[in-house]
Amino acid sequence: MSGGDTSEEKNLPATEHTLRKAREKGQVAQSKDFVTMLITLGGLFFVIMAWPSFVRMFSNSLDFALRGFQMELEDSYRPMFVVSILETLYSLIPLVVILVLTAILANILHKKGIPFSMHPIVPDFKKINPASGFKKMFGARGMTEFSVSLLKVLIWFVVAGMFIWLALPAILNSPICEFPCTTAVTNDLLIKIILAAAILLVIGGVLDLPLQEALFKKENKMTRTQLKKELKETMGNPEYKSARKEAHKEMTQVNTTAGKDATANLIVSGADMAIALRFHAEDTPVPIVVAKGRGEQGDEILASGGQMSVPIEHEPELAQDLFRTLLPGQQIEERQFQKIALLIIRNGLL
Repeated sequence: MSGGDTSEEKNLPATEHTLRKAREKGQVAQSKDFVTMLITLGGLFFVIMAWPSFVRMFSNSLDFALRGFQMELEDSYRPMFVVSILETLYSLIPLVVILVLTAILANILHKKGIPFSMHPIVPDFKKINPASGFKKMFGARGMTEFSVSLLKVLIWFVVAGMFIWLALPAILNSPICEFPCTTAVTNDLLIKIILAAAILLVIGGVLDLPLQEALFKKENKMTRTQLKKELKETMGNPEYKSARKEAHKEMTQVNTTAGKDATANLIVSGADMAIALRFHAEDTPVPIVVAKGRGEQGDEILASGGQMSVPIEHEPELAQDLFRTLLPGQQIEERQFQKIALLIIRNGLL
């Protein structure tokens, strides 16, 4: 087992510490569909609001060009070109600014800030390794994104075909229809297709967010060896040790029944017993026993925990050890900490 985790299965969810380290390297869940959705909607909204100015720009340019044919080439070419360029820039610069600002805002929203890091631009030979490329292409992310892309193309064709089918009678009658009639049919079809496209973009963008989040968390799953290594690094941190010592001093000064007033967020169950624990990274850095019971009392703790959606872990040996050595209000012992820490991380409490 090279490196301690190459042959192990990554079946443990990533801890907050792991996700935070990944973010420091610029690795976060990225949803291109969400960004595309907001950019398209922002651009579409601006075009709709500024449509009269676009029409006026095209009309002025066309009118100026037609009048230029009646003038000498030297007199007409330069003013016509300059005016057309200025008109176009005046109309398009606000659109470009809005698209850029929308793209920045969209990335900040779905990435929950700007994960600035130089790590993505550092040369990495793994990125040009053909084996890694094929593994990535046929991995869970590659196959999922390929399937989603295929589904999106299919939906686009179906929706576009449906609108064209519904508008087919009007399209077939357009050759014998007056020009205003043909224009009305074309505009109606275009508006419907644009609205349908906008709705599909919104649906795709919103659904892509949780999908990318799930894929990112799956890629960052950990092996038990990685988790143990992280626990040693985290629990051995001087700041964390200091907090635990301070908590120990406070715990020795309170009554053993003080834990009854705390809210449990983890229950360890055994054969006929249950121990409710309380852990909080800031308030209670060392888990304390909130309540414990055997028989009917244990069943009551389990029932109460189930009603309050408190995670319940069935660990008979650990439950027996906790029940035998601790009273409500007491903190767990040092030798019990690693097993409890694994349960805390597994249930996302750290």
